[in-house]
Amino acid sequence: MFEILLVIFPVLMAFIFLALGKDRKELIRALLVILGVVQLAGHCAIVIFPQYNQAWCPNYIDSDIYGIIINTIVSLVFSCATIFSMTWIGSVQRFEAGIHMMKEHRFAALMSLFLASMTLVGFARNFGLLWIAIEATTLLSAPLICFQRTKGALEAMWKYLLICSLGIGLALFGIFFLDVAFAGNHGGLSFDSLASASNINTQWCKVAFIFCFAGFGLKMGLAPFHNWLPDAYSESASPVAALMSAGLINCSFLAILRVLSVMPIQLAKFYKEFMIIFGVLSLLTAAFFMIHQIDYKRMLAYSSVEHMGILSILWALDAKEMAILHMCMHSMLKMLLFFVAGNIALAYVSTKVKAVNGMINRMPLNAVLWGLGILMICGMPPSPLFISEFYLIKNAGPILGGIVIVLLFTIFAAMTKNMMSMALGKDPLTEFRPRYQVADKLAVLPAVLMAIPLLIGIYLLINFTGGIL
Repeated sequence: MFEILLVIFPVLMAFIFLALGKDRKELIRALLVILGVVQLAGHCAIVIFPQYNQAWCPNYIDSDIYGIIINTIVSLVFSCATIFSMTWIGSVQRFEAGIHMMKEHRFAALMSLFLASMTLVGFARNFGLLWIAIEATTLLSAPLICFQRTKGALEAMWKYLLICSLGIGLALFGIFFLDVAFAGNHGGLSFDSLASASNINTQWCKVAFIFCFAGFGLKMGLAPFHNWLPDAYSESASPVAALMSAGLINCSFLAILRVLSVMPIQLAKFYKEFMIIFGVLSLLTAAFFMIHQIDYKRMLAYSSVEHMGILSILWALDAKEMAILHMCMHSMLKMLLFFVAGNIALAYVSTKVKAVNGMINRMPLNAVLWGLGILMICGMPPSPLFISEFYLIKNAGPILGGIVIVLLFTIFAAMTKNMMSMALGKDPLTEFRPRYQVADKLAVLPAVLMAIPLLIGIYLLINFTGGIL
């Protein structure tokens, strides 16, 4: 019963935000934070008190381990994004008075509906409902890209909307073909009935998987379906970019896992090779575009393409626990990096790498977090991503492992080069602008969040490195 309540509650809150109107900013911000905390507590309650959670309609909405993990991440990221946005939005309005921004009651309503749609993705137990939820995430997140009503944001919104709608269309064809492949099944499109079906046409299963992988992989950001992602992330407000990078793409990955859960075992070699090919292609694409990247928010976007590729390869290698670890820690690190990127953009009024110099003198806390975050997202110890990436290289074989380590090193070199250029050097502006001080105060939340992956990474290195090595 918890699941349906956790889907309905954000929808009700969205109507409350719209009813409050544009003049109740402080109340709206507070209620948005409360919404995130309640959602996070609700998902924790499902784990802690499973005996009190009776499925409302198990063939359509129910919880399992992967759905709970994804939804817990989403609610955690949402909570942090709303807390960060409370002060960040006010600071942007103060310094960027000339930019037209979305009214806060509309922003809060869209964020709530976006949260509801992502929560439904995690709890959906039917391919029809899953498809509707994924499509809803596209329609509800698109306007959020235009929080700052600039020409670039408008272009990125339409690009995101059109490309992702194409992907969802491909996924719909995949679900149609999946229904054809399980034509003898009388349980509809529920995951459990398809997974237990006996009369399966494997050729149609192959076609269904290809279409579903292309469609959901496009939303996930796998190359070559990633074209929307750099524009959407670079033009979005930092809380929105964090929620998309640390939450939305995980929902798309979950959709692929749902398709894999009903694939017959005899197709395992086929879909694993498929996932490895597109995983390597994603790493290659990220490395290529990182080498001469001049925009630090786009750099973070291509980093997401890289890590979705790693996630795909890990799952294909049957390293499911490592894949889940990688997904969770990538979400934490990418969320705080987008928060810091928002602070940098606020201070320097640019997302260009060359426009940012001397952060260590102007904004020391942001500079330290930016440097540490970039090193950890690249898998440098004590990052928990080091564990999963090392496991991948060790178990991938000499050819695949060699390709992956070369591409990872290329990405590491490109990202650290930009990071050093931004953190060090001398700021050409001689005066100390108020923007610097405000931006460094906004780094308190990312600093607190940094402790989580840092402590987890240290714990894993101390306790489990021996087994992995």
